[in-house]
Amino acid sequence: MPTLPKFKTEEEFAAFVDTNDTASYWSELNPVEAGRFRVKRRRQTAVRVSVTPTTLKKLKALAAKRNVPLAALLQECLTERAKQERPVATS
Repeated sequence: MPTLPKFKTEEEFAAFVDTNDTASYWSELNPVEAGRFRVKRRRQTAVRVSVTPTTLKKLKALAAKRNVPLAALLQECLTERAKQERPVATS
C-alpha cells in the first residue's frame, strides 16, 4: 500500500486530492468535523495540451523528483511563465 506524500501547504494537499485516487490512503487520513477545515480554491478551468512523448517523460520525471502530481507541476510552470510575460493589450 502506498504511503501518503508529505505536503508543505494545504494547496499542495488539495492539488494531490484533486488529481489522485485517495482510496488507498484512507487509513492515513484523519476524520475532520464538517465545516472545520476549509481550503480556499481559486476558480479554475481545465485545458487540454498535447505534448510529445519525450516531453511528457521529462515532465513526469521532474514531477516525481519534486514529489508532486504532474498536474500540480504543470499548473506551477504555466502560472510562472504567464507571470513573466507582458500583458497583452486588448482592443
